[in-house]
Formats: sequence, C-alpha cells, structure tokens
Amino acid sequence: MPHISASKSIPSLIPHAFAVAGLVAGIVVGSASAQAAKRQTILKAAPTPAFVTRYLKRKLPGATIPRAKYNREDVAAFLKRHRHAPIQVTADFNGDRKSDWAGLIRVRGGKVQLVAIYSTRKGYRHTVLQKNVGQTGYPLRVSVHRQKPGRLRETPTVKKAKTVRLRRPGISFIYFEKSSVVFYWTRGRFARLWTSD
Repeated sequence: MPHISASKSIPSLIPHAFAVAGLVAGIVVGSASAQAAKRQTILKAAPTPAFVTRYLKRKLPGATIPRAKYNREDVAAFLKRHRHAPIQVTADFNGDRKSDWAGLIRVRGGKVQLVAIYSTRKGYRHTVLQKNVGQTGYPLRVSVHRQKPGRLRETPTVKKAKTVRLRRPGISFIYFEKSSVVFYWTRGRFARLWTSD
C-alpha cells in the first residue's frame, strides 16, 4: 500500500476515498451479476413434435418454444427425475387416439404462456391454459408434466373440494413453491383442478 504523507489534508483524500469505494462497489455488483448468471442454466428440451411446429407457424406466427432457462438448483432437482426440461408433454388428452400437446410458448412481448394444441375432426386447434407464467430473459419458475389417469382430489382449502377421476392423461402444471393445477379434458374442453396451493 502506498505511503500517505502527513502533509496531505483530510479533505484532499476524500475524492480518492469515494473513488476507491466506487471501485469496490462496482466489483461487488459485478460479482453479484456473475454469480446470478452462474446460477442460471439452459436445460435441454425434448424435440418438439412436428405437428406442433407446423401449427405454430400457421396459426400462431411469431410464437416459439422458449429456451428452458432455470436456476441451477431447480435443474439439479429435475435431472434426478427427468431427462429433459419440463416444458412440454405429449399425450392423447381428449381420447380421440391422436397425439395432443401442451407446453410453454413465447408470444409477443416475451411473455410465456401454457398452451394446449389438440386434435379435432377438422385438424388441430389450440387453447391458452395459463397466461403470463414467465418472461423471456428470466429463469422459469414453472414446469409442465404428464398427469397419469386416476383419482385426483381438489386442494382441501377450497370449499366443497371435489374429487375427479381422470380416464385419460392430463396436464400437471406446477408453480414452484406456490401451487399446482391439473388440466383435464371433459365435455369437449379443458377443465382445471387445483391440487395444491
């Protein structure tokens, strides 16, 4: 450390002190940003089915499958149970023996939505199941999974909680550390059942 002579007055040292403080603050902020970047990672997603890619191009121009950016802690948990990013599922949701799809898509403004693309007699249609579940550039805090057929009970906090028997696969959608909801096909449309809060 350089020697400071006693002949220098305190006021003359103040600008230097602020300069050093600013430099230290810059290092701390830069370090925090670097650490935040290290905590985020891209998790590889499964290939998107061809019928979904075609549908997005024809019916939802500009919409794309988002990059599966998650916090490293979440990725570590996913990799214990899943091979790919939990952002899409394919199954026959409506019972017509054709593949349907549900997953996250990015729309205008960088918003991320949960959308189902399902088969009909006249081709495929889509419906938005959940809006604004994420934003481009930020780690996702949601996941999409295939719900097995069987009995499901609504969260007990709901008055007159009901029990539903799924005859076909459903779509399980999880908000990390918040709640989860299952979407299932009934009477020609998707219904929802909150399974936790």
